[in-house]
Amino acid sequence: MVENARLTADDWLQDVRHLRIGLPDKSMGGCATDYAFRGGDVAVVYPVNGPSVVDAAMRIVLAAEPRLASDSVLHITRPGMEGRAPSPVRRTRLPPLTCSLHTLLANLLDVGGVPHRPFFEDLSPFATDEAERDKLAELGSAAGTDLYFDYCVREKKSYVECMSEFPSARPPLAVLLEMVAILQPRQFSISSSSLVDIRHVELCVGLLQRTTPYGRLRTGVCSGHLCHLPVRAEVRLWLRKGTFRNPPPSVPLILVGPGTGVAPMRALLLERIHQFSGTASATTETTASTHTNVLLFYGCRKRAADMLYREQWTTQHGFAPCSPPGADEADRTALRREAGSEVFEIQLAFSREENKAAATAAAASDTLEAAHEEMAPDSTHRPYVTHRIVQRAAQVWALLQAGAMVFVAGSANRMPADVKRAFRDVVVQQGGLDPADADRFLAAMVKKGHYYVEAWS
Repeated sequence: MVENARLTADDWLQDVRHLRIGLPDKSMGGCATDYAFRGGDVAVVYPVNGPSVVDAAMRIVLAAEPRLASDSVLHITRPGMEGRAPSPVRRTRLPPLTCSLHTLLANLLDVGGVPHRPFFEDLSPFATDEAERDKLAELGSAAGTDLYFDYCVREKKSYVECMSEFPSARPPLAVLLEMVAILQPRQFSISSSSLVDIRHVELCVGLLQRTTPYGRLRTGVCSGHLCHLPVRAEVRLWLRKGTFRNPPPSVPLILVGPGTGVAPMRALLLERIHQFSGTASATTETTASTHTNVLLFYGCRKRAADMLYREQWTTQHGFAPCSPPGADEADRTALRREAGSEVFEIQLAFSREENKAAATAAAASDTLEAAHEEMAPDSTHRPYVTHRIVQRAAQVWALLQAGAMVFVAGSANRMPADVKRAFRDVVVQQGGLDPADADRFLAAMVKKGHYYVEAWS
């Protein structure tokens, strides 16, 4: 870990991090060409369980295996490997390996994950307390599905938390290995490109946290691991090709990346700028000889609170704010950079940003009713990336007619469908098509590989 910097304000509700990770060089057995990655590629990260989770799991294991210690070396083999027919092994079962007990609990078993219902059924025979055995059997039965959901799923209770509440149930480690799932790697869109920096890979990671119905704060295993890593800490990851692939520089791009969806868009945008390097400059003016090469729609709640890479866009990447005539700095909704005849533009949408002009006018009003009238239009309308797409309909349509490719990334809830409706509205308004024909137009783009969506929950 070379850099771990918070991108959101310290008092903001979500912690989003910019992570810069150094890749192995020749002295470490690596070669720069081994790590070529492009905008749209993915880092597959292997998480590590937190110290408190590992300690709790260690206590559970040692209660059943008192002869073991944290540094005990374990030799794990699959059933049926010694002259017998091999038994079916599920995806969650470990391959043959040798490791310490601590490594097993910290790096391999998902002891901090939420167990499935059969886990309780499998655990019940090992409970020496009758009441605990009966309760585990009930939780693991089909009839106890609702009880299992309320007890475990809604509260996101982990393996170690559940086992801690049934202290008489302590199966041997060999059995526990068959009951607990394996830690699965998590995928993160890379926010950089090896064309720009082949020595480092950059990620944009939001700390996943939620409060359960009973007020328990739960933190994502992998995001919690990454966001709390200190500089110089080791990160286990590998790189793979993603869904997005930057087309030739002559093909325009329309990028839509609200929230952390900006990560792959940043990679694609900076890669494209690098391809035109040598003539790049920041500008707020449009000249007759320029045309848009990349148009990025980015949205968040508040500029000063959760606009990701807010300072980097201008101080490191050469963008300059541009605004409508007469607008003050607070109302600037775009960033712009030129490279020769190519224009790279970022349209911004702040869904919870107060309009300063309206607020000032309202504050100067003599009556409460007048103040309410001044603020009403801005307080009831919250601009999202979909609004910006429709507002820039003529520009979007011109790019689509020029063969632009569209990339959308972000939350898998309503956003992808809402964004597609916004593009449909653009096609209807600017192309003169009816909604059905507009849907077919977008479907044809998808079929040709000109409209990609990468969404996550």
